[in-house]
Amino acid sequence: MDAWKEGLPWRPCFSAQPRVGLGLLPFFLACAVYLLVQCSVDQPSRVSALLKSLPVLYLAGFLGTAHPGGGYRSLLQGALLCSAVGDACLVWPEAFLHGESR
Repeated sequence: MDAWKEGLPWRPCFSAQPRVGLGLLPFFLACAVYLLVQCSVDQPSRVSALLKSLPVLYLAGFLGTAHPGGGYRSLLQGALLCSAVGDACLVWPEAFLHGESR
């Protein structure tokens, strides 16, 4: 039974599901690496800032490849990039004053 021939408003699309799961694999790996390395790093460094912002950068990249023609895609990618910059600034307490604990 074809959904278009029967007049149904939409046809279920299950072909994108495995691609979404595999596309998010770098995000989950970056989260795991960050959580494992976070416990052993006490000094703020560029590497710790990169590890902290890398999962969000992967999400921004995934959004661009998974939905290339979306209407709000560029706004969401910009928001994720700003979030990654904020995460990197949180590594150094003097770089992001609102992130300090008082």
